[in-house]
Amino acid sequence: MKKFFSIMLMAILLAISGWSQDDYLYSYEIVTDSTTTYDYIPCYTYYKYSATQTVYTAGEIGVSGEITSLAWKSTGNTTTRTWVVYLAHTDLNHFASTNDLLAESQLTQVWSGTVSIAPNQWVSITLDTPFEYTTDSNLVVVVKDNTGSYAGYAHWGVANTNVNGRSRYAYHDTAPIAVNGTATYNGLSPYVPQIKMTIGSNEVACFGVAVSTLVASNVSSESATISWSDPNGGATNYYSVRYRPATS
Repeated sequence: MKKFFSIMLMAILLAISGWSQDDYLYSYEIVTDSTTTYDYIPCYTYYKYSATQTVYTAGEIGVSGEITSLAWKSTGNTTTRTWVVYLAHTDLNHFASTNDLLAESQLTQVWSGTVSIAPNQWVSITLDTPFEYTTDSNLVVVVKDNTGSYAGYAHWGVANTNVNGRSRYAYHDTAPIAVNGTATYNGLSPYVPQIKMTIGSNEVACFGVAVSTLVASNVSSESATISWSDPNGGATNYYSVRYRPATS
């Protein structure tokens, strides 16, 4: 899968990871319809209750700052769910098992409320408690679904990181699921949800897979064309582009 576009600027830098918040002045999101879907993360609505934990690496996020909003890409069916969302710094790159969980003291509850899910829409929340993130660590995003009913069957846009344990999920019909170390989750997954984070003044798209064969052509003082390939052939469906004026 390739994306082509032109941007009017003095110099172009494409940064999927590793950009500096101070260096990069503008942000564009390039978003297409998801081609890979998954039911279990960030929440599994076929059951009354679910909980998921996903690791996003510092390289994928690429910028430190205060996280003030999150958004997930829904790809099917309309429903409403009751969520509690937590964030945490972690040194883990992935989860090794279904029961080696983060302690509750490591998690910061950042939002609770009702989300409205619709096909091919972003499910967005503005955090009740902003979270100060630093790229010294990776980030764990925890979504706990306390709905207590079968309120529609959602599907989600995801990316395959090819690393099992980047997410884990739990679900049942009995009671809300604990998010601390006492819980045992049902399974591990290499998938991570498509997610957008507002960090400071930047909107960052995290998708878990780096691009390849980055090419810049037709470069002039006012414009350029850049193209790249998705190494998974289309499983990754949006990218962040960062650029800045040229410096001497």
